[in-house]
Amino acid sequence: MSKRRIHVIGAGKRVLGAVLPVLDKVASRLTLAGLYARTDRIMQAGGAERLVRSAAKLGAGDLQDSDLIYLAVAKASVPEVLASLCRLQPERLDLLIEPPVVLFRHLRAARLLERFQSAGAAEDCVELPWLDLLRAPQARALVGEPRRAVFLGSAYRYHALATIKRLFACETIRSARRRRTGAESARVDVRLANGVLGRVLEPRDYATGSFVIEGTAGSISDELQGRDPERVLRPVVADGRCTGFQIGGFATTLDADEVDLMGSCAPGASVTSLMEGMKRVGLLRLMRRLLAGEGAYPVLEALEDMAVDFLLEKAGFYPASPLTSVKSRLGRRLLEGAGGLLGRASRVSG
Repeated sequence: MSKRRIHVIGAGKRVLGAVLPVLDKVASRLTLAGLYARTDRIMQAGGAERLVRSAAKLGAGDLQDSDLIYLAVAKASVPEVLASLCRLQPERLDLLIEPPVVLFRHLRAARLLERFQSAGAAEDCVELPWLDLLRAPQARALVGEPRRAVFLGSAYRYHALATIKRLFACETIRSARRRRTGAESARVDVRLANGVLGRVLEPRDYATGSFVIEGTAGSISDELQGRDPERVLRPVVADGRCTGFQIGGFATTLDADEVDLMGSCAPGASVTSLMEGMKRVGLLRLMRRLLAGEGAYPVLEALEDMAVDFLLEKAGFYPASPLTSVKSRLGRRLLEGAGGLLGRASRVSG
């Protein structure tokens, strides 16, 4: 099997802390052909020097023997960068783009994604490794028929919506509401089409956050204190590393590359406190899926997560309908129009 070639556009914290370490783990199947940012420079990453080229110098010739582009630039810059890429005949290239894909005011720019052979979102929260445990019969028996999941400072905005949808295997949000509970706090309730409720309590704080999953047979949680130990989801720790996750007498195991990406794990750490490492593992799993031809997180799902999150922030509620859903052709056109008006208003006020 020949190696594929990838160009990474963006050289910020996300690329340095997650994308490059993940690409190192799939180096036998994927070659980093180029790393681009606004200006030429040498960047230190993973104990090695990386040459960063100006994205303005990226030409069609550079992409001639390549297969994949990873786009991880500032959200406001996405439309401009997509337009530049579309001038390079990207029809045979696959694109992996950071969520939220585009900002709401730039929703119309998402049409540019159709120029690529395929486009997927790098939504690592749908592949967080603790989710494996909940798919096992042993864990499902502890919960029974799922009814509700509560994320106390342990999920964030559009990423939270993606996690809730994947957790309960339902891609359709029926309704959602956001209520402020304090100057810096809020409660977000998301009802899925299968009737399950996801609740997110803000603000996010992975260091102290936790989650609870409730069902007809009881609840499980990663909260370590004050709960039945048999119903606590916790990391498996060996030699200061997280090697898997367990609940009761059942455990899942990470492979060697995943253990390395997880980083160090202190005794008594909760699952939520390991979010940074888990997101790297999630990205690795997405990349493996992409290389296997299975696709990443669908762009349309990521756009829906973004739009619902935006409407919750601005209006406090989201009623699913053909007029409000990005997945509906009519709804997407209406939302594109609203986003365009918002974009023009922001330029005038600026």
